Amino acid sequence: MKIQQIAFLIAFASGSVFASNNVTLNKVTLFLQGAELQGQSTVSLAKGES
Repeated sequence: MKIQQIAFLIAFASGSVFASNNVTLNKVTLFLQGAELQGQSTVSLAKGES
């Protein structure tokens, strides 16, 4: 149960970091000491240095 809560918090936090972008979470892998999130997003960058 605790691992599920951690995964939810990580997914929620990562979503709020990219709130201005459309982020799609594709895969979540839970480990005994952590988690791995895989997703994708589309970002528009202006010409030049970013």
